[in-house]
Amino acid sequence: NEQNVIGTILKTIDDKIENNKRINKNIEQFNRLLFKFFYINTDKNFEKLLNDNQDLSNNDIIKNLKNIIPEKFETKKLDKVFDFLEGPGIRNWQYTNNSDGIKFINIRCIKDGDLKLDDASKIEKKEANEKYKHFQLKEDDIIVSTSGTLGKFAYVRKRHLPLNLNTSVIRFRPIKNISTLSFLDGFVQNQLQRELLLRSSGSVQSNFGPTHLKKIEIQIPDFTSLLEF
Repeated sequence: NEQNVIGTILKTIDDKIENNKRINKNIEQFNRLLFKFFYINTDKNFEKLLNDNQDLSNNDIIKNLKNIIPEKFETKKLDKVFDFLEGPGIRNWQYTNNSDGIKFINIRCIKDGDLKLDDASKIEKKEANEKYKHFQLKEDDIIVSTSGTLGKFAYVRKRHLPLNLNTSVIRFRPIKNISTLSFLDGFVQNQLQRELLLRSSGSVQSNFGPTHLKKIEIQIPDFTSLLEF
């Protein structure tokens, strides 16, 4: 009887986990669509977008988008909209096994939209706080892989800190009073993915760096509209 009770409880928890995953996926899809409505589909081709997304076509927010989408956009270079930084090249001989060492990320740490840091390498705390202080990550930074498998991204959460950036990964932050985290999130999931495919280069594996990023232009409305979005 006790086993049956425990089994029922565990099944309820598993069902809730699966349901939460479905909810999260729906929210992500909705956010991407909303971002496209606001910032990418500047021709305002609403009917086509609604036809392509039948499950969202009856949503009140979608129906009223024509009334809230900003009309005036300004074209800016990407480095005027977002703060981005590529990690340094930390070498093997700099690694440490000391318990107080500071972890740093690489591409293999980015998995399923999150950071898996159990096997992350570390550098000395003193070196992280001095030589590599400029590369320390903060909560809500978005990091993107720019070598090999391009475009994998994840948020830096409070539980991940302290944490340092390393090579082949670029850190993005919104610029105060210019852009917002939600706008950055939309850019990373939409336009950046296309730019990575178009601009990447490399004979053995694809690479993408700050030089490419500085060539990108982005359409951005006024800051008040970004806050409303």
